[in-house]
Amino acid sequence: MSELNPIEKKDFTSLRILLAEGDQINLAVIKHLLKKAGCTFDLASNRSEILDKVNQSDYDLIIIDLDHNSIDAIHTASKIRSNSNSKISQLLLLGITSIADVTSFKKYSDAGVNSYVLRPVKLKDLTDALDAITINELKPDSTEAKSILNLNMLYATCGNPEIVNNILRLFITQTPDNVSQLDEFIRNKNWTDFGTLSHNMKSTYSLIGLPEIKKKFDEIENDCASNVIDIPKFEKYLSEIKEVNVKIIAEINKILQFTTA
Repeated sequence: MSELNPIEKKDFTSLRILLAEGDQINLAVIKHLLKKAGCTFDLASNRSEILDKVNQSDYDLIIIDLDHNSIDAIHTASKIRSNSNSKISQLLLLGITSIADVTSFKKYSDAGVNSYVLRPVKLKDLTDALDAITINELKPDSTEAKSILNLNMLYATCGNPEIVNNILRLFITQTPDNVSQLDEFIRNKNWTDFGTLSHNMKSTYSLIGLPEIKKKFDEIENDCASNVIDIPKFEKYLSEIKEVNVKIIAEINKILQFTTA
């Protein structure tokens, strides 16, 4: 099987990419992989060039070296995120790094780097990351509402795109049953299990970029633990969670369909 087979159904030709790599050997590797993936790209070798080029040209995504001092990825990402031009401040940033743990990546995520690929970079890892980072962001002529999901934290926590996809699959498999259980606990006035399941579910919503849903589960958990039982409030929160879940599951199904095509 040729190395290109895994990406035969993926089209990256419309992506406008700025490649910012500080090491010449690493640059040669990433250029080779991007060309194999059908990408066209401009080059930048330091933070000044990056900031100049994003102000001069219209890019979709920056592939940025997180390890090289000339790039200074934290400073560069922070400058991009604080740009008054919304097209620039919302640029997608895909890091390339030798960092092998989530804790070390967090400082880059906090600065605005969306996701990362570990060295040595393989073609499939790169194309999977391009799929994942651009899904629902760069679809041409899309009239759909902007994604309500934000998977930055999930990628920062897991790193590997396939692990992320497995977690998303678990969400759409388990969440409907969990919500049905919450309904049952309200009907049976089983506040202990209602609070416990709320506690178990809440962290997932933070990982997929929905802290407001986590807050609702926090309130439910705290109210149940304190025996402050407000059934209309619980029913209202659960109704709102169900409504959001319909949108979440629809988005996840699109992500999985696109990234596994």
